[in-house]
Amino acid sequence: MVGAGAGPHPYVGVNCEGIINLAIANGKVNQQTRISKVDQNDDKSIQETLPNSETTVALLVNLLISEGKPGKVLKVHTKKRIGGDDFIASIRKSLQKGYKDKVVGLGGVFVLKEGKAKQHVMRDFSKSRIETEEQLNNWLKFYNMSAPLIALGTLMNDDVILSSRQSRKPIISWILF
Repeated sequence: MVGAGAGPHPYVGVNCEGIINLAIANGKVNQQTRISKVDQNDDKSIQETLPNSETTVALLVNLLISEGKPGKVLKVHTKKRIGGDDFIASIRKSLQKGYKDKVVGLGGVFVLKEGKAKQHVMRDFSKSRIETEEQLNNWLKFYNMSAPLIALGTLMNDDVILSSRQSRKPIISWILF
């Protein structure tokens, strides 16, 4: 299973991002999940690998779960950005255009071979209520990360699962490491 979301803050000790990469076969766990957290002393991003004994997540995580068997793969190759949308938004818009009446989800891995990506890491839990996108962006810690980067995650072309939310934003969850 691969995906992205909130890491296991009870285990880590602070709020953190989860970069989920876990396999279970024959009753054995192969835990390759990473967490990213913000160092509370110097604001640097810290990344750690979870041990096989830690398999929990917290709050919210979006996952792709498969049997790991060979099959068809969607391969997307790009050289440069030609519009205002980022890579994930471009894929999502293509899915929306091609599958107007169907819900389509994708999950997997992509590699950024060149360039930089702006990525956030959640700080420890906010002491005050976050009510606006501006407050959210002020709470998050953003980093410009240089290639090579590997991203794990999921996306959907529609928000049918969370249809009670007022905004119909599609589910998108990708984390770079």
